Order: sequence, then structure tokens, then C-alpha cells
Amino acid sequence: LASDIEPNPKHLEGYVLSLRNLDELDTAEDLAYREYEDSPELAKIYVELVADRMNDPAVAADLSVADLGRFQTVVEDTRSALGAQTLGWHLLEDDKIDEAGTWFEKSVDWDVTEEGVLGLAVVASRTKNNAGLKQIKARYGDEFATLAEIEEYAPPARVVSYRPGRSAASPSRGTRRARSGGGGGGGDKLMRQANQQFQAGDYNGALATLNKREARSGKSYGAEVLKGWVNIKLRRWDEADRIFRNQDKKRSTRDTRFGIGAVANSKYGMWPENQNNCKVRFKC
Repeated sequence: LASDIEPNPKHLEGYVLSLRNLDELDTAEDLAYREYEDSPELAKIYVELVADRMNDPAVAADLSVADLGRFQTVVEDTRSALGAQTLGWHLLEDDKIDEAGTWFEKSVDWDVTEEGVLGLAVVASRTKNNAGLKQIKARYGDEFATLAEIEEYAPPARVVSYRPGRSAASPSRGTRRARSGGGGGGGDKLMRQANQQFQAGDYNGALATLNKREARSGKSYGAEVLKGWVNIKLRRWDEADRIFRNQDKKRSTRDTRFGIGAVANSKYGMWPENQNNCKVRFKC
């Protein structure tokens, strides 16, 4: 009502925020876009609304070229670091690495944030630019500890042949034991069942089976390694990282070290050729 009586950016800001809180997001986004030039706050709200959409994979896939075009215009006009890094991650998902790098560079130029710097590091890793990655870590590593998770490019020899509970080299006694379950009795059967579910892509089912096995037989090296991979596939990065690191402290092996690296690789979408090989040979 206030906006009808007296055109005023502050009235519109309140209206758009109310629409957002009512989940009338399309209307809120359109109104914020139409009026963003008259209000820095409306421009900020608009960027936040679109960024939320783009961060949801199910919604981001439906964004039109026009939607992206007007978003890019607002991001440029307002020098929005949030908007630029959001575009960067979106383009990385589409494998448009050079374009993503351009937006991450703009984001960091406008405001140095962890997400923007991480984006630059991921682009450097995916383009095998190890020298550039080292420079980014040297410049920002003290400020953003997460940069340590981004690894330099390395040949993907081990990724192609890797299986949970089996190292890329010849199986050790520990990995042979992992494939059998290592717990004896019903635990072995449940371990085999969890492996089958994992290979079939039923990651929630595999997790439930592993939890049932743990309740019955306790934890084992092989079951924990498989659980780490299940959590990677479910995109539960923190839980996967915790599992692999806990196992690595108890007994550091190729499996645990590879799992720790795989969390970062999967989380940040690095080394896409590794991921493609994994899909062919590993059914991930």
C-alpha cells in the first residue's frame, strides 16, 4: 500500500522482502530486478534471490538464457562479489572452465572472499595450472585454510582402477580382509550386501546396511572405507572427510589417503577426466 501511495525504494524493499519470506520468489525477483537501479539494497536482494536459485542444482538447470543474461548485467553493474562467484560455480558445473575463471577473478577483484578464492584455486587445478595454484595458496593460504584441500593436478592413474576396500596396487592383507568384511559371521554377508548396493548406485541403501553391520559387528577398516565413499556419493563431504581421516589416523593406507583426496576432488569438482573414468569403471 505504501508503494502505491508514494513510490519510494524503501517501500519496495519491504515489499520484496515480504514476498521472499512468503516464498513468492518469482515475483520478488522480477520486482527487485525492475527497480534495482534505484536501490542498492534491491540490487543486493535480487542477487541473493538468483544466487539461491543457482545454488540449487534442481532449479539451476531450468534457468533460461535471459535469466542468466540479466543476472550477469546486475552483477556487473553492482560489482557484486557474491553474484560473480555464483556465476563461476554455475559455469564450472557446465564445464565452462575459462568463463568460470573470469567470473572468479572479478569476484576476488571486487571483494576477497573464501568462495571466490577457492573458485580460482579449483579453476587452476582443473586446468592443470599447478604454478597458478601455488601462487594462489601463497597469497591467500594463511587467510583461507580450506585452500589446503585443493591439490595440484596429478596423473589419474590410480583413479581408474580404484575400488573401495582395494588399493590400486596389489591387494594387501588388509584390503583382502576389507572385501570379506573383516568382522566374521553376519557382518561378512552385510558387507557383501553393502558393496552390491554401492555398485548398483543405491547409496542410501548401502549406508543403511553398513550402519546395521556396525551395530551388529562393530566398526572395521573395510566397512569404514566403504562408508566414506558412500558419503562422497551422497555429497556429505564433511562426514566422508571425517571417516577417512579417522581411519587414516588409526592406520594410514593408500585407501585412506586416496579417500581424503577424493573428498576434495569431488566437493570442488576437480580433475573432471578422473570423474569420467570413475563413472565408467566405478559406477559412481
